Amino acid sequence: MKILSILYSAFLVGTASVEAGSNNGSNNLLRGQNQGPTSIGTTIDNNRGTTQSNSKRDLQSDPMDLPLPPNDPAKRSCGDIINIATVDQIKQVAAAVVGVVLGSNPAAAAVALPTVQGILKYDVQAQVVCGTCDEVREMYDGANFMSSEGPSDFDSYCGEGKFAADKTFSSLLLIPYDGETGKPIQGTLKPHLYMKSFSGRDQQAPTEFWTDDFDQWNSTDPVILQGLIGVFYDGWAPLFIASTGTVVMAPDYLGYGQSYLEPKLNGIKAIYQQSTAIAFLKSKKIVESTGCTLLEKDMSASGYSEGGAAVVIGANALLELGQDILNVDSGGAPFDSSFQIALAIKAIDSGNFLLSVRDFAVSAAASISSKSSDLANSNVGQNFLNDVWVDRLNEVTNRNIIFQTTLGPYLPDPATDVFNAGWLEHTRSTLATNVTDSCITTTPGVDDLLCQAIIENEAIGFAAGPRLSPF
Repeated sequence: MKILSILYSAFLVGTASVEAGSNNGSNNLLRGQNQGPTSIGTTIDNNRGTTQSNSKRDLQSDPMDLPLPPNDPAKRSCGDIINIATVDQIKQVAAAVVGVVLGSNPAAAAVALPTVQGILKYDVQAQVVCGTCDEVREMYDGANFMSSEGPSDFDSYCGEGKFAADKTFSSLLLIPYDGETGKPIQGTLKPHLYMKSFSGRDQQAPTEFWTDDFDQWNSTDPVILQGLIGVFYDGWAPLFIASTGTVVMAPDYLGYGQSYLEPKLNGIKAIYQQSTAIAFLKSKKIVESTGCTLLEKDMSASGYSEGGAAVVIGANALLELGQDILNVDSGGAPFDSSFQIALAIKAIDSGNFLLSVRDFAVSAAASISSKSSDLANSNVGQNFLNDVWVDRLNEVTNRNIIFQTTLGPYLPDPATDVFNAGWLEHTRSTLATNVTDSCITTTPGVDDLLCQAIIENEAIGFAAGPRLSPF
């Protein structure tokens, strides 16, 4: 598995440097390996380096008058067996991936390719798994899940009456198959959680973008490969991991896949916890149903972009369900939402910014604007979006949006006008003193509950302990 991690990291380093370098120097404020909003672009849209030097460039008529974009229905159904990739097909895909990642270094590619192909041993079956929190609770007889440190907080996010507890979540399940018997590998296998990257598209979800034609994923055509580059960490990486003999679960999240008509809540902790718990517990029942294949307690997890933050939250949920997490690979993750959005405000105010920065900030703000009734600031007059824009943008961001392309016409000029005016003023004043965390101080009745909602949903609390100012 180590060589996959190295290859994965090589790709992430390359993408992060491209995006950070195109952000006009603002990346010098980023901390550690947190690539911040510059790494939150929806790479599958092939618009990663797009900059906006004039905020009026993509505006048309009054944003309020534009018709809402349609939703994009799922083409697959719950329970579908999508396909089985043979180990030979997977090795061909690996050759294409190594060519993309290490194409400028033939010597490294010559070493990496046989190493990667050498650990790919099994066929992989892909299928769509669906479930709800309510269903999982009943399936496990309302079990009081226990970790090594005590009872799980499963009911805090999946309990009866919790937001979205009755909604269907879909996920992709990858099961390693024995090519000779045509059946799942027998024995005890390690599971792996994979959390997808950021996108506004309804069907930019593991269960939907999983290919019907593996020849497409191993193309040597540079135009096709460029269009597929974002699939690397959301498709190819889970495929390779599964082919080593690991069972992979990749949730779609609420608002994607089968739940495309539900609200999208990018950045909301409970959604990642629900997605993870449902995907794992339903998949475990499926894998172990024959009694010939069991899942170990030891497991690993990975994710990039939004998934880099989601996987830290998801891994903690699995710990509390009794799993032992050996390793978490997190790349380009927006761990600290207040910090990320403050940098987005600074970039937008400068007039020269990545469209992905703007769209990430708007999407994150919409998620903390009364979409979920369980948030501390829900329906108390402290939305992240201002009152004029909250209903409209909550509707828009719940539709099939191609970030960096179709969201712009729905925004005012300047785009910062969509944010809560009090929070925006406070953020600008703190930025002027080189403090990027506007929730370090709050005003009761103005932004205290808003900041509570922001902080409670940040992955940094899981990854780095107590919240600290960056300066």
